[in-house]
Amino acid sequence: MVGIVVVSHSPGLAEAAVALALEMAPDAPPPLAVAAGTGEGLTGTDAVRVAEAIAEVGARAEGVVVLMDLGSAVLSAEMALEFLPEGLADVRLSAAPFVEGLVAAVVRAAGGASLDEVAAEAAVALSAKSSHLDDPVACAPAPVSLPSLGAPGGARGERAIAGASALVSLSGGSGPGGSGPGGRGPGGRVDAAARVTL
Repeated sequence: MVGIVVVSHSPGLAEAAVALALEMAPDAPPPLAVAAGTGEGLTGTDAVRVAEAIAEVGARAEGVVVLMDLGSAVLSAEMALEFLPEGLADVRLSAAPFVEGLVAAVVRAAGGASLDEVAAEAAVALSAKSSHLDDPVACAPAPVSLPSLGAPGGARGERAIAGASALVSLSGGSGPGGSGPGGRGPGGRVDAAARVTL
């Protein structure tokens, strides 16, 4: 079964989101761990705690989807990939909406879906709400696979950058003046839909 790691600045936010998601799969929930806060009662994220959560879930799962709440949580999760042990299951960093993506990932993982299927379902989790509200800009296109780059230490990771309104550039340099692919739309949005394998 695919596992899930939840990365948040707030333990309270993460615990509430997880509790909601697990209501959708009460009988056989997927392996799941939370890395929230700094461990000192402060708001923030810690790459070491994220790596520990990924390693814990990855040791008993067939792959790990990581969901994050805000920009620096993404940076912590990216850094955490460098600390993972060799031989760990594949890891996907997902730009899915935090709550909707988590609910979708838990339901699909609990149903025995593959890592690709869980990550894809999370990535488009906002589409039902967007369609109902007739908001095509927020509807996420399907992720696109790019060539593998190889992660440090033999571990594998991916970023699923789904949607035309991603608020944080995960490539670190996309858009005008940057070295990465993809352009920026109004308000600094990243007009891209890509899954980058590390």
